[in-house]
Amino acid sequence: MPFLLRQSNRATFSAWRRASVWKWAMTMDLLQARWLTTEELAGKLGVDSSTLRRWRTMMPPQGPPFVKISERVTMYHVQDVENWLNSRRITPGEVAP
Repeated sequence: MPFLLRQSNRATFSAWRRASVWKWAMTMDLLQARWLTTEELAGKLGVDSSTLRRWRTMMPPQGPPFVKISERVTMYHVQDVENWLNSRRITPGEVAP
């Protein structure tokens, strides 16, 4: 006899399955996305890696969002860095006098 779910359990299972698939897709997106180390990002921004470390340890933290992987490893998501840079963009002529 095949496994049957009661109607109420079927809806719960369905919701759980959708959430699980969504979580898996988000995890795969994060793992496949481009991440930068402190040194890589410093090179792209043209600053010393100590500058990024100083920004991270300021209260409140400054600079682009980061993820502390361990005590010695900090990573930056490329999209977060791009969003941070865009938020700091100044277009001449649009600045209030």
